[in-house]
Amino acid sequence: MRLRLEKPAAQRAQLHLARVCVGERLRRAEEHVHERPDEGQAEPEHRREAGEPAVVDAPPRVAMDAEAQAEPQHDGEHDEDVPGDRRCTRVECTVDRAECRRAHVRTLVARNAGRETRETTVVEEALRVIHVLAAAVWVGGTVALVFVAVPPVQRLEGEARARLLREFGRRWRPIGWSAFGVAVVTGLGLAAYDHAFDTASTSFDAVLAVKGALAGLLAAGAYLHDYVLGPGLARQIREGRPQTLRPLLTGIGRGNLLITLALPVLGVVLSELVS
Repeated sequence: MRLRLEKPAAQRAQLHLARVCVGERLRRAEEHVHERPDEGQAEPEHRREAGEPAVVDAPPRVAMDAEAQAEPQHDGEHDEDVPGDRRCTRVECTVDRAECRRAHVRTLVARNAGRETRETTVVEEALRVIHVLAAAVWVGGTVALVFVAVPPVQRLEGEARARLLREFGRRWRPIGWSAFGVAVVTGLGLAAYDHAFDTASTSFDAVLAVKGALAGLLAAGAYLHDYVLGPGLARQIREGRPQTLRPLLTGIGRGNLLITLALPVLGVVLSELVS
C-alpha cells in the first residue's frame, strides 16, 4: 500500500519538474530573442559544448496575445444582414483590411454612378418627350393652316378675307410660337446631353448643324410671314390697293412649310446616329 501511494507522488513530482524546465527554457528563449541583433546569428558556443538542444525562436507571447486581442470578432452571425458587395470574410478583414475598404468604396462609387445614370436618363427622356410634343404642335398647326384653313379663305374677297386671315393669325401665333420656342430650348438640352461638338461623332455634329441652320431660317421666315408681310398684305386688301406682297408672302410660306417638314426628318436621323 505504501508503494502504491508513493508512485503517484513521484509522478507528480516529475511532471512539476518538467514544467519548471520547460518554463525556464521559454524564458531563456525570449531573453535570447531580445538580446540577439540578428535572427541568423549562430547558436552560442557554451550551448553547443554543453550539448543542449537548439531552441526554436518564437515571437513573444505578449505580442501574440496582443495580436489575438486586436483581431476583429467577425464570426459571420450577421452576414445575412450585410449586402453582398460589402461583406468580407474574417480572413480578408484580418489579412488586408485596406483592400476591403477599397472594394467597399468602389461599390459605393458604382452605385452612385448608376443612380446618376438613371437620373440623367430620366431627364433626357423628359426633354425628348417635350421636344417631340412641341414639334408636333408646330408641324401639325402649320400643315393645318396651309392645307385646311387658308384655301377656303382665298375664295373670299375684300374685308371678309382680311378679317378671317387676321383671326387665324391672332389665334395661331401664341400657340405656334410657344411650341417653336419650347422645341428650340429642349433641342439644345438634348444636344448638350449627347455631347454635341465635343465627343459626338462628326456625322452627328454635321446633321445637327444643318438642323440648327434650318431652324434659324424657319424662325426668320415665320417672323417675316406673321409680323411683316402678313399685316402688310392685310392692309393692302383692306385699302383696296394692288396686292404686291402676295407673291413674296406665298413664297416665304411655302419655304417655311418645306423647312417645317424637313426638321422632323433630321431629328430622326440624329436619333439614329446617337443610338
